[in-house]
Amino acid sequence: MTNTDILNWIKTDYAPLQYAQPDATLIQNINQVIYYWNTHSGHRVLEMYNATSAGPYSQTCITLNPEIKTVTEVLPSSQVYQVALADPTWTLLGIQVMNYMSADLIAINEGYKNYQVYLGNDFRWTFEPSQDPSIGGQLFIQSLPAPATACAVVGTFRILPGTNITSEHILDAILRGSIAYCKIKEGNVLRKAMSINVKTDGQEMLNENTEVWEAWKKELFQNSRWVALAQRI
Repeated sequence: MTNTDILNWIKTDYAPLQYAQPDATLIQNINQVIYYWNTHSGHRVLEMYNATSAGPYSQTCITLNPEIKTVTEVLPSSQVYQVALADPTWTLLGIQVMNYMSADLIAINEGYKNYQVYLGNDFRWTFEPSQDPSIGGQLFIQSLPAPATACAVVGTFRILPGTNITSEHILDAILRGSIAYCKIKEGNVLRKAMSINVKTDGQEMLNENTEVWEAWKKELFQNSRWVALAQRI
């Protein structure tokens, strides 16, 4: 659903009554709910990106899609093949036996891994988020394994402006939040009409949907996070 579709959904939900707020205000209310969802949710997303490395100490920079707001994990498509596994082993009387060459290769391989860590020649990544939500952040990758040609990026999801929301889980949250938020604004408008001696149920609508909105925010906090989001102290 786009914002226009959500607007029609909200107006139909309120029928046969009509909102006193214009469509532009209702659209802004919907955007406000989406902004709140973006800053308080941690919906998981995984995407693959092409990546190449020119050498063991080279650095690769990938521009991610703007819908990824934070990165929690980066996995190369292939790992370095361990040379010790290339030599065959045998099983005699239920005991696995390897020759002296395999034993030496394992010792060399383990020693070289510690040597790589000491020099810093291990796979690392750093994510630099963009200050503009419409522009994707930069993912810097160091020491990408030579066989790898792509990386799986795991992060948290952001709803972009004008996006067609297709996820049922996200759409359900946005619809329920938008209905409650729009009715809060509508209740506030109707409540002010009482100042000219026009009786309305604005205060009741405001109180009822404020409770729904607070419950919605609590549900978002409890059920829409699989990572700990950074908070300002």
